[in-house]
Amino acid sequence: MSGFADNWRKTLQEVLVEQGVISETQLAEALRKRHRSGAMLVEILVDEEYVAEKDLAGTIALNYGWPFLDLERYDIDDDLCRTFPPGLMRQYGVIPVERIGDAMAIAAAGRVTPDIISELEDVSGKRVFVYVSTLTQVRRMLARLPDSGRPRGRSGGSSTGDDPTDP
Repeated sequence: MSGFADNWRKTLQEVLVEQGVISETQLAEALRKRHRSGAMLVEILVDEEYVAEKDLAGTIALNYGWPFLDLERYDIDDDLCRTFPPGLMRQYGVIPVERIGDAMAIAAAGRVTPDIISELEDVSGKRVFVYVSTLTQVRRMLARLPDSGRPRGRSGGSSTGDDPTDP
């Protein structure tokens, strides 16, 4: 097996270093900060400016075979956001963007493991498809969620993110 199948087994850490997106030194420092803060690795990499978030999103999309989704083009439906508990969405850096029949599209700010996808499918009762968005876009959507899971502000129709997202 090669290509996508091999990359699926690789952690985001491995992919970023192997492709020269970040250095071993930057990774080591980011992992120390993650251990101290409990933040997601992608948050630290972007916040510390080790990688531009569009480069990070592009690397994730290319290596894991997920399309990039610009969340600026979406209004997230209130009911859709009630699909998952807000804490779960924040923990994994994901936001539901569209429901189509028995499927659910989510946008993620980082790598989403098969175990996370399985958990999201169990909670939603839907087959989950992953799209990659920038950390800023996912954070902006998640910030609109109070603990109830109902977004503040925009609502309505659809289209016009050890670290649980990187074991």
